[in-house]
Amino acid sequence: MIDLIKKLNLNRLSNQEFSERLNLVQEIPVFEKLSKNQLLDFIRAMTPISYRSGKKLLIEGEAVGGVYFIKEGEVQILVTNSQSGKEELITHGYAGECFGEMSTLRTNENASATVLTASDTTVLFIHRKDFIHLVNRYNLWPIFTEVMADRLEKTNHRMTEIMKHVKQGMVEVDRHGKITSKFSMGFVQLVGCKVNEIHKQSLSKMLFKDCKKSKQLWRDNLEEVFSTSLSQISLSLGLLPTECQYYHPQKGLRIYQLSYDICIYQGEANGLDIGIEDVTFIREMGLKNKEWENEKRIVQEIYTNSETFRSLLGLIGEVNMNLKELRQQILSKQVSQDDLRYWLGNIHSLKGTSRFLQLDDIGDAAHKMENIVIDIRSDHQNPALYYDKYIDQANTLENKTIYVNSIMEKMSDETRRRLTAELILTKQEVISLQRELKGNKAASGILMNAQRISSNKLVEGWDLELKRICAATSKHIQFKIIGEHVSIPGNIHFGLKLSILHLLRNCAAHGIEPYQERNILKKRQTGLISFQVQLIDNYYVITIQDDGAGVNKKMIVDTAKKIAQKDFELKTKIEYLLQREKVMSILFLPGFSTSKIVSDLSGRGVGLDVVQRAIKKINGNIMVQTVVNAGTKFIIKIPTKN
Repeated sequence: MIDLIKKLNLNRLSNQEFSERLNLVQEIPVFEKLSKNQLLDFIRAMTPISYRSGKKLLIEGEAVGGVYFIKEGEVQILVTNSQSGKEELITHGYAGECFGEMSTLRTNENASATVLTASDTTVLFIHRKDFIHLVNRYNLWPIFTEVMADRLEKTNHRMTEIMKHVKQGMVEVDRHGKITSKFSMGFVQLVGCKVNEIHKQSLSKMLFKDCKKSKQLWRDNLEEVFSTSLSQISLSLGLLPTECQYYHPQKGLRIYQLSYDICIYQGEANGLDIGIEDVTFIREMGLKNKEWENEKRIVQEIYTNSETFRSLLGLIGEVNMNLKELRQQILSKQVSQDDLRYWLGNIHSLKGTSRFLQLDDIGDAAHKMENIVIDIRSDHQNPALYYDKYIDQANTLENKTIYVNSIMEKMSDETRRRLTAELILTKQEVISLQRELKGNKAASGILMNAQRISSNKLVEGWDLELKRICAATSKHIQFKIIGEHVSIPGNIHFGLKLSILHLLRNCAAHGIEPYQERNILKKRQTGLISFQVQLIDNYYVITIQDDGAGVNKKMIVDTAKKIAQKDFELKTKIEYLLQREKVMSILFLPGFSTSKIVSDLSGRGVGLDVVQRAIKKINGNIMVQTVVNAGTKFIIKIPTKN
């Protein structure tokens, strides 16, 4: 009877109305793979409803009654800020889009955001039970899962692009210079327009209307940007205007600074992310405050290397906890050598990660703390002798790490809110989908693939770190990525990031000789460090290699025997490895180093120990091959089924 009523309702539709509904549904990604008969059933279930501007169609945290297809009008998507408790705009929806479909399909049917009509709006509504009935009837779960995974991949991509900006305003344009629905409230404030006046507008007409020079540069070079190969695109971005004058309706003439990042999806450039900063006051007053510039640079490092920064936050928390435990051990006069080795590894990682992010104050404080912990380890029978020195440096390190929080507070609110909102929505949807797809291996695989990261991001930012090392050591070193990138699951990628940094620094500090020594050996002056990731027999194989001095095995044995005379715990391990002729494995023992010079970069014997522990956590293993005067190669193998 119900099917008959729906069929009669469909017959009452005019040809124009039927055609409009069909065109609308076919344009929505989640429905474009359905057959015409399947689409007809969805159209039969639709009920047209009109709303006045200001009506909340969905309310965050409340039940969703069904799926809404926007026929006419505009809606705003809002999410509650967990700190302020206020609803904040994160994006917009326009005719030809739908919402509520994922909440409708979840076991938890509550909305993850509020949807508010921004103008008089007409929607085509399908009730929840009718929608689920049709999904089950045609077994559409795999299609919805695939679309959701694609949406997640786009969100991850979008997140990466946003993380590269710390400007006051953020706007995305398509290949034709038209503004998409992705723009921050900071951009709205900078241009002084209403939200509903921005979408699909020409950026040239809106932002450069009062600056002929910038408008001309934009028009002349926008097409050039998208016609350039991806490998050369960073050069073509330099042709676009980096500054413009803009007459704000309330604030008058302003000077805006612009920065660009290409939006790449599935190997194609499909738009531009543009960061906009109001620099009027700086230009007028000529102020270049050093502290402000330093914080701005650090924030940019944090956004660009977001994964490394998250590792830093984790290390700060762990090191602070380690130092409190060490304080208790010193007071009780019972210091554990095993604990000291473990804590020393964490402090060493904190130092290296801080240096990588150019947080040199934290790096310096960690380096000094490293010295004190090594002194305590060497004289662990009398730890009280170092108590005062230890307490002073622990307080210094804690004060330096607090600085990170102050920097976080000064980041762009608009960018952070936008980013956080997208992450909240994505996590909720992923958790729900994982629950729904339990037991469906094919669909779960699609979802997992959407959370993968390019292997090249493991060495993102290393070029700058290498320049700093070369400047500090007077070495000439070239870095090269070999082969194509490999897609790696996020959990493995995150576990590898700091280990790769340790190994690259090891090659630069230990492996590559100063150019004077290379000249004597008739090697080219510039040393080479290479990085490669391959997928071989269900393993991710990561190779890091240098063409430096290599490691003398006799030196390893001689050094190991000397260390064994002083350290009983290491003596047992060293003897075990020597008996089995596993000389190279000695390099991974805590506290072992063949370096005669202890510097800020190397010589403490904690780097490779930390690396091995981190790789074991993700079920991997590491081995090293070396040839004297030819170089050293580190090989990491991690199973793909992790």
